[in-house]
Amino acid sequence: MENTLHYRFKMPKRLVHLLLLTFFSLSVWAKPSYDPTHWTYEIQKSPKGAYFEIIFTAQIDSGWHLWAQDAGGDGSLIPTSIQFNDASKKMLKGVLQEQGDLIKVHSEIFESTVNYFEKQVQFSQVIQGKKGDIISGAIEYQNCSETICLPPKTHHFTLTIP
Repeated sequence: MENTLHYRFKMPKRLVHLLLLTFFSLSVWAKPSYDPTHWTYEIQKSPKGAYFEIIFTAQIDSGWHLWAQDAGGDGSLIPTSIQFNDASKKMLKGVLQEQGDLIKVHSEIFESTVNYFEKQVQFSQVIQGKKGDIISGAIEYQNCSETICLPPKTHHFTLTIP
């Protein structure tokens, strides 16, 4: 009788272990979270002589927006930033520029003006380098809709000067 009782109490423990193993196994295969911003980038010869220009283009799904480099607000917003690795920083000339239809609105939630883009925005950085040089870094950004902000995302990139 004692063995039977002991066996009954082990079964739930084994079942719990099996369920936990299944849960964690499925989470590895889970679909990544939704990202309403789709990035492309390219390097073009700059009209400024021996320089090149990296152009990062963000296509933003309808109903979403991407914060500008100066997002405004109360400091809680995650502005879009592009960080270059140490080796790549040596090639940078000037500052990162943004081109697009910047939307500036007063937000009652943040009690100040916020700045963002919808549909599309381009960020460009002039660099000096030679054919075969590698540029790498990461784009950090956050998307929001009228009702929700998604957690910040980081998108890594590596480019080679053509």
